[in-house]
Amino acid sequence: MLHYGRSVDLICEEAQHGAESIAETLADQEHIRYRNIDIPPRRRAEIGIPPVDTIDVPGSEITPEQLANWNALRESHMVQELLGAVAGARAMIVICGVSHMPTFAQALGTKFARVERHDVTRLDWFDKALL
Repeated sequence: MLHYGRSVDLICEEAQHGAESIAETLADQEHIRYRNIDIPPRRRAEIGIPPVDTIDVPGSEITPEQLANWNALRESHMVQELLGAVAGARAMIVICGVSHMPTFAQALGTKFARVERHDVTRLDWFDKALL
């Protein structure tokens, strides 16, 4: 378990499927349960969401309404994954895009007495070019 003032026994992450993330590697090394909560490519295709690399590109003809609908479908999937993963967890870390934080915090508030949100994009060391 990680110990940074608290024990962590679960890490959930919105991450690219098929590529091991730093969080997944750390979870494996520390023997912490890990779950990638993002919607897998096959499921995306089944429900009509295009691959990520085709959505946010210059010249795309995707409307803001389509994008919002796809994001809602993804977020719904991720909430279900989160809620399915928390069984037996006392403390967890969720790594996700900032836009998902309110929804995830609300969902996790039904399972945990305390939910903290930390937006690393606001910290001095964060490279704003990544946004």
